[in-house]
Amino acid sequence: MPENIAIPMGSIENIIVDVKDSLGILTDLGPSGVKYDIRKEDTITWIVQGVTAVVNLMRVYCLVDTTLSAYATQSASYELFITFNNLPEKPRLGPFEFDVNL
Repeated sequence: MPENIAIPMGSIENIIVDVKDSLGILTDLGPSGVKYDIRKEDTITWIVQGVTAVVNLMRVYCLVDTTLSAYATQSASYELFITFNNLPEKPRLGPFEFDVNL
């Protein structure tokens, strides 16, 4: 994921995360049941949780809708987490930080 991601308030955009398999076995995350969660940085309150991500091979697209009232009325930082449903394991990636700016 590129650093310093900034999304304008009132927009709906994808944050794209490229996932690498350290063992070199996986080539497609499609069957992995990829979901994502977003919260404001340094809080425990989730803005969205368990949202199904769009996947293209090893690239994960997470749609961020900053028109939701849960996003602050001022510029703030947020964290994105990605989870997979690979039972019995449930890996979680993140946090991937991004800013929402006025």
